[in-house]
Amino acid sequence: MYQQYNVKTVVGLSCGIVSLVFWLIGLFTVGIGGIIGLFVGVVGLVFSILGRKEAPSGMAIAGLVCSIVGIALCTIFGLGCYICYCYSVNVARNSLNDIYNMLR
Repeated sequence: MYQQYNVKTVVGLSCGIVSLVFWLIGLFTVGIGGIIGLFVGVVGLVFSILGRKEAPSGMAIAGLVCSIVGIALCTIFGLGCYICYCYSVNVARNSLNDIYNMLR
């Protein structure tokens, strides 16, 4: 009773899960893990779609869901990290300009 799975479906589900793991890692690495998770999520999405076209199964749907959630979370938190970075650079620049003007 050996059940054979579609390879594309397994790869899609695996990449979807890995994208969620990299999102969690990205929370602690200032978004770098999120960037990797975004790319892995897109790969998982493509393989899940291809696997679902060949042989529709629950594993293909789970791969789609994990990949879509991973892509969404990585994108949201990646943009958040970028916005925080831009804000902190602006604050630092203004602070340095204030110190420079005080010393002049």
